[in-house]
Amino acid sequence: MQIKQYLFLVFIFCSIFYSIFYSSISHADTQDSIQQSFLTFTDSDGNILYELDLKTSSQAGQSNQWIVRWNHSVTGITVSDYYYWDGQNMLLTDSHTPAFDAGLGHIPGRGTLLSDGQSGYYIFDIDEHVPNNSYALRVGSLKVNHRIIHNGNTYSLSEVAERQRVIISVTTK
Repeated sequence: MQIKQYLFLVFIFCSIFYSIFYSSISHADTQDSIQQSFLTFTDSDGNILYELDLKTSSQAGQSNQWIVRWNHSVTGITVSDYYYWDGQNMLLTDSHTPAFDAGLGHIPGRGTLLSDGQSGYYIFDIDEHVPNNSYALRVGSLKVNHRIIHNGNTYSLSEVAERQRVIISVTTK
């Protein structure tokens, strides 16, 4: 009986040691193979204006969601477009506007239009893939104040690239 108990304990010890050792090697290999994603803002000369760390929702810390916000150039209302990085695709998920002023509105079949309860509108479930995970934005004046909100921080594009073309893209390294 004692030999069986001894063999059982040796088996348990070896199993625990193997699982810890294998887990640490497996985890290290996984960490090395993970490509990190960044939300990158580049000017027309290729200079990086901002580079924000994106992580998948399963990773602690940084968020894989951001908002592009600006003030309408005519009426001054604040418009917000909500984006999400799913690990492979940049998606425009939702939008909010206090009014349908010039150039703003809802395209039937593209998301669900709902009132925000304050005479404005939310467009939910747009879920539109951004081609090549990149698009060009003509940044407005300081009055327009194109800005990015990510993880509670605000990054003004108008302060660093007023009236310039900026490429917004997700890159991996």
